[in-house]
Amino acid sequence: MGARRLLLNASMRLPRRVPWSSISEVEELCGWIYGDEADIDAKIRAINRLSAWRAITALPHALDSALALLSVLVQDAQPANSYLALRHGYSAAIIRLVNGLVDPLQQGMYARSIASIANQLGLPPWLVELRHAATHEDLPSLELLRQAARESMAWLLQNYFLATINPSTALAPQPPPLRPLAPVLKEYKTLSKLVTRDASLKVHQQQVRTVLRDIERWIAEASVAANVATGSLAWSDAEAKEQWALERFCEALLDKGALVPLSKKKRVFPKDAFLPPPAAVAIWTPLLTELSETHSDFASVLVNGIIAQLTTQLAEEEIVSVSVDDTYDACLARWAFWMLEKLSPDREAKKTALVALVTSLGPTGKDISSAKSLIDALCVGNAELEDALSTLVRPTHVAASEWTLDDIGVMQDRLTALAAVSEPQAELDLEPASEPRWSKADNCATLEVAPGWRLLGGDSQWRPCPIGVYVAGYQPLSCLLHAMDVVEQIIHNPAYQPYLAILKGARNGFVYGVKVRFPHALVMSILFGRGERVFLCSLRWAVLTLTDSWKSRIRVIFRATKQHATNLAKFVTLYKTFMLIQQKANGGKPRSSDTFLAGLLGGYLVFGERTAVNEQIVLYVVSRVLASFIPRSGSPYSSAPPAPGAGVKPLPPDSRYFTVFAAVAWGAVMWLFEHKGEAIQPGMFNSMVYLYRDSDRWSGLKTLLWHNT
Repeated sequence: MGARRLLLNASMRLPRRVPWSSISEVEELCGWIYGDEADIDAKIRAINRLSAWRAITALPHALDSALALLSVLVQDAQPANSYLALRHGYSAAIIRLVNGLVDPLQQGMYARSIASIANQLGLPPWLVELRHAATHEDLPSLELLRQAARESMAWLLQNYFLATINPSTALAPQPPPLRPLAPVLKEYKTLSKLVTRDASLKVHQQQVRTVLRDIERWIAEASVAANVATGSLAWSDAEAKEQWALERFCEALLDKGALVPLSKKKRVFPKDAFLPPPAAVAIWTPLLTELSETHSDFASVLVNGIIAQLTTQLAEEEIVSVSVDDTYDACLARWAFWMLEKLSPDREAKKTALVALVTSLGPTGKDISSAKSLIDALCVGNAELEDALSTLVRPTHVAASEWTLDDIGVMQDRLTALAAVSEPQAELDLEPASEPRWSKADNCATLEVAPGWRLLGGDSQWRPCPIGVYVAGYQPLSCLLHAMDVVEQIIHNPAYQPYLAILKGARNGFVYGVKVRFPHALVMSILFGRGERVFLCSLRWAVLTLTDSWKSRIRVIFRATKQHATNLAKFVTLYKTFMLIQQKANGGKPRSSDTFLAGLLGGYLVFGERTAVNEQIVLYVVSRVLASFIPRSGSPYSSAPPAPGAGVKPLPPDSRYFTVFAAVAWGAVMWLFEHKGEAIQPGMFNSMVYLYRDSDRWSGLKTLLWHNT
């Protein structure tokens, strides 16, 4: 079994079975869960969907935890629930979430603390403490459990749902930094030297065991880091993660000063055997043996790393600047043979290693002496391997100048031999191989050749077409499908993401401008354009009073809406374009000043012209900028998780400072209205006239309560 895993790459994952048929189902499920915190019906639909999926196949731990948390949240929303039952339900769901994330990562001989693993996964530490309290102490309060459930759902949204729905635009997770391994290996090497050179120093054996435990702990930490490095976060199998950790460990072993002694004088090899230096074998055997017993793939991973090191050739410019160390490669080759001989005695392991070496060297064989020495050592004493090697690897490369006309005869003989081998198979075919199989049936009727199978004839209207496309003699549909596939590939290609973001920004700016301006212009035209009668009377009266004045107002509404929408679309397009230009000019790295410069240029080009619409937009932005200087409160506006893609949750202003700000703002605007009305924006001035001056005038009961004037 270990031999077959020898060439397995950690990045080559086996297909995994998922309960959804398309990613749109996961997106719909995410919308049900996180769209509206108060929508209980949507959460019940999500529970039903997850329960149906669980009946099909095992759910990923993230979805299983989401189902448990949703069930308790829905139960909590129902009236007349048991206080104790809710506490038990919340506690069980949170315990299952934390344990399911941490338990698969408890690998190796020595267990690690749950807190350290959770820290590497980015799980909030207080959830781990809450899990401990709910398991071993009194149950936490219901309010604390509700808060933990909301934060757990938010964590699942960021770390599972968003990454699953749109992995191409998600930020690549950064693996947490691993502890340096070189000091640990150096400490092991020092202690092992003392123990092997002087038998009286066996007292240090316990210290060696301590270092071995530290190495196991490092591999366990690296396995957790593999979750973040690969973006899986414990949603996939543990074998690939352990192999990723072993690969990182073997990279440290292959550095000079570890398996290969740093000094060339110590690289003295036995003359009678293809083995590493005896002193190095005595030092590293305990560690390599224990790791092989603990991790079944360790030997294969180390041998693969050595083979990759031996068969990788430096570029010509690197060869000039770096002197090639032949003894280093020779020592690595002997370590690979020692691993296969001592820790992988199965003959299949040697065959697999030989195939890997020959494949890497190519059919003509690269001039790599260390790799060829390892090949010869693997074949010694095995006639089968020696014959296979002589067939696979040609001894010399025949130059083109050595070819003669006699070689044509050799080629003809080989062609005749191949034709003789294929003749019996050709006799079995009733039809010529060059003729398409459907041509015989073109002029015949459709035949029933087997139950459920028909041989289509000329009367079937069938024509050849690409696999999976049936168009009955009309093939533009296949071209359309191909074009749609090309468009989808472009849309999901990360290389085009910045440019498509500009297009999407222009679209969103235009739509948002229409949504904001049209209702505002319509209402303002009705309320302050002597149109209250239309607003308050019946629809019939509104149609009857649609005179020329109203037609002109509609044109004004359309122009204002168009200008607002196009200006927002232009600004978003220019802003994203300037951001992309600055990022590319800075080597792909964004700077904090890029946003200000892009907004500065976009605002000058789009909103620099003074119009009524631009004036309203700029005043709106200025008011928000001024309000942002008010100190913020410590808690957000709501406890709901942020919308997908929002990044952060806005914080409301501190209530004390906001009270002062509101009082000063209203005092100032009322003074301006009474004493410097010409300085106020026209739209706001009309509103204030309606509120404060028109309310001082009436001529009777009708203009007092029904109409303004």
